Amino acid sequence: MRCVGISEQLSAYLDGELDAAATRLVAAHLQECARCRIELARLREVVTLVTELPEEEPPADLVLRLRAGPQRVARRPAIRWGLALRPLPLAWGVGAVALVLVAWGAIAWFRPAGRNPVVATLRMPTAPSPSDRVGSPDREIPVVRIREAAPRIVSPAPVVASRLPAGGMDRASVGTKRTT
Repeated sequence: MRCVGISEQLSAYLDGELDAAATRLVAAHLQECARCRIELARLREVVTLVTELPEEEPPADLVLRLRAGPQRVARRPAIRWGLALRPLPLAWGVGAVALVLVAWGAIAWFRPAGRNPVVATLRMPTAPSPSDRVGSPDREIPVVRIREAAPRIVSPAPVVASRLPAGGMDRASVGTKRTT
């Protein structure tokens, strides 16, 4: 038998509670195993120390308290966890609402007044669609539409016109000096 099985039976061996076969087995193991002999010696020492303790007189009211039963024994009140934890979700909810309101107020307070983002849109002149051009020959196109669709000719500014050479400019002469 291994030490684990023997160490569990040492107390019963010491008290003489084992049958003859188990007693012989434990005794044979104790002759071979020093560790189990040391453990048995410690158990004997504990038993000796306990038997040498003086006997104490129990309190006089102990018998009365034992006869009274468990209903007379003072107990701590039991905590009902369901009731103890019930205010917690309410507190978390109130805290969350307060946090949202503070954040919203801070955003409203620190946002500059009158600086609402404005998206600028440019309207480009458009040519009339092909469906406007195609039609019956007797269909009359208003003059306003013709003027909107026609490209605008812009005359050069007078300062720029005075700087231009008299003979005009061609692409080859841009950015070069005239030598003649």
